[in-house]
Amino acid sequence: MDFTPIDLKARPLPAHLAEHEDDENGWQSGYIKGTDFSLPYNSPWSRRYGNEVAQDLFRGLNCGYFSTPGVAPTLLALKMHAQALCRLIQAIDPTEDPKKIANTDDATNHIAAEADVLPRYDPSEAFDFLDDLDVPYYNDDPSHHKPLTMLLNEVRSRHEAYGATTYHCPFHKAGKPREHGAPAKPYATHQSLIMHANDCLERLDHEFSSSGGILSLLPTNAEHGAADLSAARNSLLGQWLLHTQTLTARLHELERAHGNACLALAGEAHIPHQVLSELGPDGRSGRTTCFPQDKYILVNAGEDAFEHIHLILDKLEATEQERHKVYKELGAVGEAIWQQQRNGVDYARGIVPVTIPTRYYRIMGQGHHTLFVLPAYDNHPGVKYFKELEEKPTIVATPMPTFPARVSEWEKKYDGRVEKAKELELENAQLKAEVVRGQEGLRQLRAEMELLAKRAEGAAHAQVEAQTGKGSRGVSTGRK
Repeated sequence: MDFTPIDLKARPLPAHLAEHEDDENGWQSGYIKGTDFSLPYNSPWSRRYGNEVAQDLFRGLNCGYFSTPGVAPTLLALKMHAQALCRLIQAIDPTEDPKKIANTDDATNHIAAEADVLPRYDPSEAFDFLDDLDVPYYNDDPSHHKPLTMLLNEVRSRHEAYGATTYHCPFHKAGKPREHGAPAKPYATHQSLIMHANDCLERLDHEFSSSGGILSLLPTNAEHGAADLSAARNSLLGQWLLHTQTLTARLHELERAHGNACLALAGEAHIPHQVLSELGPDGRSGRTTCFPQDKYILVNAGEDAFEHIHLILDKLEATEQERHKVYKELGAVGEAIWQQQRNGVDYARGIVPVTIPTRYYRIMGQGHHTLFVLPAYDNHPGVKYFKELEEKPTIVATPMPTFPARVSEWEKKYDGRVEKAKELELENAQLKAEVVRGQEGLRQLRAEMELLAKRAEGAAHAQVEAQTGKGSRGVSTGRK
């Protein structure tokens, strides 16, 4: 028998799913769109494991077992529910030949063929409730009686007309447990808490939009006393706002310092380029020849950098002298390169090289102007702290500052839904008008068809009468 795989995309969409395909939250990880019989489904389990299976297979998953507020299903309840559904389907659409569920194990099939019976499920297996659909399923395993809070649906309601999905409050308390303990908060997941906090902050930003948004929520020193300020700033939101305000003020100070430094360096950058003029400083005499070193300016090259470079060169020179002494003892060098110092020690003539990274600066917007040279940047004692600051900044990431129009996210979200609802209402009215026009045109066509049918019937009747009268006249003439 040839087996042709089914193309799911080519299959028609069932009617109970069609109206829910335009859910704007369908792109979210773990979000399963709703149906005519159930709400959309979104839970910690679906976000973690739902992507491993195609969403179409889980489309009919949600039901009251997952969406009852605050009551998580147990494995026993799910298996009893699945068994009841299987028994109902068997009663509605009975099958003649028994088949094994998930029949993919060749070894099991071989054993079953030898025994001439289908193997039974072991207790606590995944589909052990399918052993006997006529006996109510039950299991004493403690794992079957543990509430599965990860399967609780976090979606509370869905409004298809406005495209709005409402989620359960993360602080919703479940009923008192049957065992000892305080009422749990099954919806207090990280994602639910973040969404709830974001909605609260959006509402606060909307309420304080006239005074600058949520950043103006923290009171100033002039409006309240020290006790009120201390209490406000010791809260989590107060510390967050105070930290943001401090960073903003610090950023403003750094921008001012950066601007002043650029202005100061911009004036110094033109000094070496004065040599490019044809006239001297007095404006009358000629200018001397410009050498390449006149195009560079040493910056931050004080005694610390000078001594540090010489310290490195001293170490290299000592190593090189020891090497030359060995060469001299071996007779590998001549006497001409040696010279005697005041203390009577012989030194070899030559140059001690060292390679040290150097940083170059240039003023922005000045083109090919003067270059500022910072020698020995990697080993400079004066820039050690700044170099560490560049490699490990104190602020890892901050959002780019923008100045949008004074419209809060709260207004954007709900105003957009209202506008979309207006567009849908207008489109609905236009479609209704087209339907009315179509019905009117159909009514006219039916009237014309009836009129044409009557005319055709009258013409046929007249033709029959004409033929009948002609035959009668012919018969009378023959008799005469």
